[in-house]
Amino acid sequence: MKTDVPPGMADRTVTLVASLAEGNWEQAREDFNARMSEALDAARLADGWARTASQVGNYEGMGEPFARRVADNIVAEIPVRFEAGEGTVRVVFDADGKVGGLWIRPADG
Repeated sequence: MKTDVPPGMADRTVTLVASLAEGNWEQAREDFNARMSEALDAARLADGWARTASQVGNYEGMGEPFARRVADNIVAEIPVRFEAGEGTVRVVFDADGKVGGLWIRPADG
């Protein structure tokens, strides 16, 4: 079983989060796999980001990303800061290197 993480996976996560923070929904979706593209169009992505902002305030920044291999997938996480709290953005890259999962989660407390 592979245990390595291909170069650039954490950087790709930074780019995706920056796209979300800037409201560049189509750019954020560029690397989605077919299932994600079908399930999460630009409007739904914008709505999800807006719902997060309504709960924790405006986006203020991100920390250092971390990526690890889990079976055939790469799971990358990046801490994010909002006006009223912190959280983590988790991106799962599938075996083809496409985004197969995306979550914005509150920080573990």
